[in-house]
Amino acid sequence: MTLVLSGRRNTVIPMSNEEDDDLLARSSKKIKNGNGDNSRSVLQGHWPKPGENFKDSTSGKQSFANKLKGVNRGDEDSADEEEYYDNDSVDGNSSDSLKEQNIDADEPLYKTSEDPNRNFPTFTFSNRMKKKLYRAWRKSLIVKLLDRYIGYKALETRLQSMWVKRGVIRLINIGHGYYVVKFTNKEDYYEALTGGPWMIYDHYLTMQPWEPNFRSDRATIDKVAVWVRLPKIFMEYYDKEALTIIGNRIGKTIRIDMNTSCQLRGHYARICVLVELGKQLMSGFYLDGEAYYLKYEGLHMLCTSCGVYGHRSETCSSKKINIEENVDAANGKTTVNSDQRMEDSHKIHDHWTVVQKQR
Repeated sequence: MTLVLSGRRNTVIPMSNEEDDDLLARSSKKIKNGNGDNSRSVLQGHWPKPGENFKDSTSGKQSFANKLKGVNRGDEDSADEEEYYDNDSVDGNSSDSLKEQNIDADEPLYKTSEDPNRNFPTFTFSNRMKKKLYRAWRKSLIVKLLDRYIGYKALETRLQSMWVKRGVIRLINIGHGYYVVKFTNKEDYYEALTGGPWMIYDHYLTMQPWEPNFRSDRATIDKVAVWVRLPKIFMEYYDKEALTIIGNRIGKTIRIDMNTSCQLRGHYARICVLVELGKQLMSGFYLDGEAYYLKYEGLHMLCTSCGVYGHRSETCSSKKINIEENVDAANGKTTVNSDQRMEDSHKIHDHWTVVQKQR
């Protein structure tokens, strides 16, 4: 046998019978895995089908590509499974899942009723259609910066620095200071929802899970989680149970500051409390014969005269009433009830304090 390569004649030496037998034996030898079981091929399962994501079937470890992208395989599988069941229950019209959710598979997506007097129809979407519409907003939050307005890009930049760890966010302006934040990663969504309270430029960022039929022009903020300082309280009361009892009287205790619970800061104790903005906030308390006055962080519209949030002491109506009572007292027109009311007001007023941070 001869081969011609580049115009030169090279002779190929044929194999011996022993080499042929050895090559045939090695080519027909079966490959074993680590447990000693026979397998068809080590490459089986390595190559995904068209349209499928690559997964390392030989081991339960995360693939290198997913590590580079920051994708957690367990979360990815659970998300795919959740999406599969949602598509199965809505698009696939699974009878069992539709019955559990009281959704009729034969129900039309919408109904239209016409007005005979004018061209003004009424649309009614079915539950099946609404479920399909709501699915895209499951990982979304409705946010608003309390008592301050900043630009769209400035807010987007701050939210990205605070919340974006694994996925991306999309910020949508819905008017009147409200925004919708859509998350692509479920862990980022839960961390933003439960990791607060969040502050931007020393103002609280109020948030709530997305809800259907939300009207920004009618929405009100009734409750907000705020940080409250307890100055000069004794170190023996830097206890989670004791501070929770005090915080539940202020509002509802959400968490204790780590520096306080670990007793790393002795100037003041710091707790996070959910308060109602429409009511008079607690100004202080007595403990072991000592008076302790609270300091609220970030509530810049808290009136220091009446303790109600939403206006400043300069425009407080109760302060004007007290001024009128002082004028009547100077003219000798005071009564016993007004004197007592003035005495009580002097004991209470100017004890609400808002922390002023240095810029």
